[in-house]
Amino acid sequence: MGIFDVFRNKDKRLINAVYENDLEKVKKLLEKGADVNSIDIDDYSALVAASFLNQKEIVQLLLKAGADVNDVTKDERTALWLAAGEGHAEIVELLFSAGADIEASGSDNSTALFKAAGQGHAEVVRALIMAGANVDAKDIDGTTSLFVAALKGHTETAINLLKAGADVN
Repeated sequence: MGIFDVFRNKDKRLINAVYENDLEKVKKLLEKGADVNSIDIDDYSALVAASFLNQKEIVQLLLKAGADVNDVTKDERTALWLAAGEGHAEIVELLFSAGADIEASGSDNSTALFKAAGQGHAEVVRALIMAGANVDAKDIDGTTSLFVAALKGHTETAINLLKAGADVN
């Protein structure tokens, strides 16, 4: 942990307001100069938490305030990866519209598309494909989004990946 991380962790009011889903408190804290990229103990920034919790208005506010759209958690997950895994299609679209790296992956090399496919979130998979996600990206074990979708019985998701040109081999 570097010296800047110590300062970044100091003020928890913004992240707590996000966990409370308190839009007005988030607005007030940002107006008073709260660090938009402050984090909690698990390195969840306010944007990561709001994205995971499907808080659209708070996500919009944080992005407007300059939140780092590609910030990562302790386990190297981004807001986009977490929102995709939860099936939050509107949040996913907001994040990649704000410049989120759709190919960002954690320590297991799984992308947002892989996570969404594995959970059967067909709408999110379609949105990520439309945004240009690599349908043949592989996780650390060499597993593709198509394989994990098929393995878990997510037929609609698998069909979307096939229509997008996913390699069946």
